[in-house]
Amino acid sequence: MPDAPDQPDKPDLPTGPVRPDSFELPATPPRTASNPGEVAPSGSRRLERPPSERYVKAGRPAGDEAPRGSVARAIGFAILPSVIGVALFFVVAGPLAADTGLVLVAGGMGLTIGSAVARGGRGLPTGQRVLLAAVIFVVALAAGEIFTWQFALSEGGVLELGPYLWQAFGGLLVLQLLAGLVGSAITAA
Repeated sequence: MPDAPDQPDKPDLPTGPVRPDSFELPATPPRTASNPGEVAPSGSRRLERPPSERYVKAGRPAGDEAPRGSVARAIGFAILPSVIGVALFFVVAGPLAADTGLVLVAGGMGLTIGSAVARGGRGLPTGQRVLLAAVIFVVALAAGEIFTWQFALSEGGVLELGPYLWQAFGGLLVLQLLAGLVGSAITAA
């Protein structure tokens, strides 16, 4: 069968390596002070704007500090850990009637409250954060103890709060208080 000399549907393909004769490397630009890495011979090297400006959030002028914490914000952050700590303390001390883990529960409550106060009160003086965390912890611990006492009264107990706490927990009251205060002070600082 004879080959057709020109077939329009098949492109002409080169049969060997193609080496264009017109291929040349681009000319190297002349070396001036505007090439990267070179220092300008004279003049200032100051930028129009500092490079850090691109990281400034929109709507906030450059140079402003981050928003500072407040006492109200620190208290707001500490509410949830306090409520969870009081609930956990009540469950362990009341219905479970287990006094052995209460020191750990009180220490954990102090740690989480102090951490929450530190996050909410960022920017407050350290002493103020520690004092605030300690006060919130003492209030939360007192609430847990009062709920436990109320549970004991509902179960037929007849003692007042002070005698009940001393008879039920004894020296553990002091350990609970110390564990929580130390935990709150460490994490609030």
